[in-house]
Amino acid sequence: VYFFGPLLKDSNQVYFSPSGDGLKTYTGAIYHLQHDTTLFRMNAMNYPYGEMAFFTDCQPMIVNPVKMLANVGIDFRSQIVGIINLFMLVSIVLAAIFIFLIFLELKVAWWFAALASVGITMLSPQIGRLGGHFSLAHLLWLPLLIWLLMRFDKNKSFILSGIIGLVTFFAAGMHMYFFALFGFLFFFYWGYSLFTKQFALRDYRW
Repeated sequence: VYFFGPLLKDSNQVYFSPSGDGLKTYTGAIYHLQHDTTLFRMNAMNYPYGEMAFFTDCQPMIVNPVKMLANVGIDFRSQIVGIINLFMLVSIVLAAIFIFLIFLELKVAWWFAALASVGITMLSPQIGRLGGHFSLAHLLWLPLLIWLLMRFDKNKSFILSGIIGLVTFFAAGMHMYFFALFGFLFFFYWGYSLFTKQFALRDYRW
């Protein structure tokens, strides 16, 4: 609120970046929302074939719900710039919350966890991506996945597996770098689980 409070008053009239990749992301999102006829195909790039929306930075995981709502008469299309901006800012708060929850899982005192989670979040280099690389500016995904993996380690269930799968899908839809980061986490987690012989199908329950 201290740093970005003025933007919250009218987020739809603010461009975090008026040029370069930032402007490309805004215009790509607007084009995908207004002109593309499918959810995961964008025709503004790779002419004349189009391109998979995941690779265009057109924010499909934000734009597509707005597109689907417009199709049923709930029209927020004119607010898409503000929606993109707010998602980036809200992700900062959500990241701090999930880092806090990670500390609680590690039995850290709540007061220290609260201070540390805010400090770690504000020091995140991803905040620098607000200047243009919007898809990478979402701080939420990595701490959310780490927390989910910690919960899964304690209670291996198909429901948690499904939630982790959905989070991976949505994060990859924002930027495939998140998919790569998640892949490393999954690799090391399952390597550790198999090495310590703590994984078995019989451990799963609903």
